[in-house]
Amino acid sequence: HDYEMSARDAAKVQTSDLFIYQDDEMEHFVEDLTKLLDTDKTKVQKTTEGIELLKGDADHEDHEDHDHEAESGQSGEEGHHHEFDPHTWMDPMTYAKQAENVKKALVALDPDNASTYEANAASLTEDLKKLDQEFKEGTAKLSDKNFVVQHAAFGYLAHAYGLEQHAITGISSTAEPSAAALAKMQEFVKEHKTKVIFVDPSLDDAIAKTVASATGAELRPLRTLETVSSEEIAAGADYFSLTRENLANLTK
Repeated sequence: HDYEMSARDAAKVQTSDLFIYQDDEMEHFVEDLTKLLDTDKTKVQKTTEGIELLKGDADHEDHEDHDHEAESGQSGEEGHHHEFDPHTWMDPMTYAKQAENVKKALVALDPDNASTYEANAASLTEDLKKLDQEFKEGTAKLSDKNFVVQHAAFGYLAHAYGLEQHAITGISSTAEPSAAALAKMQEFVKEHKTKVIFVDPSLDDAIAKTVASATGAELRPLRTLETVSSEEIAAGADYFSLTRENLANLTK
């Protein structure tokens, strides 16, 4: 979300055959980067191309808008309102569509190895279908389809499995809720006797703790997968293991 392109990274992309990125809602730097590229030499693939995105929080009025930062010329994640939700990978089958886009880009660029890309994409899609089935079966058992999160990164997961996400803050992980939004969420948690508030361990959980302390709810991890530590990667953590941890925590 908040990556700022360095001159070294821009040079790397300019000398590459293919640049793959999530979408313009996630990587705000891409608009400036593509102006530097000779697209005859460096092909650009947005992985969410052709995928219908969920509405974001562009019209959200419950959060502080950081106008002072916009006025001071600062850019990046803070102060940015998302017209669309960029967290598509939280739904395995939407992620499979993204994989298909990447496969097509690679095949077009390197047709001699098309069979390898086709086989790898088919294998990945099969694994994603299994994961999707696990989520369907696990979430179907939930008597209450509502869940409360600090950061509204789970819209695609909720949409895919008939759940209802209730977020304390918006799609931006750095957004701060207004006092009214905090009070409203505390009321919701009490009214629905919500016992758990989900927070990504990589985020500051102070906002969620405020609601939890006022309502008696416990905090439990739910990963956005945006941040994975080098220690976790060394231990073999990947998209599938972390997503299955999410399922376990969501259905616990």
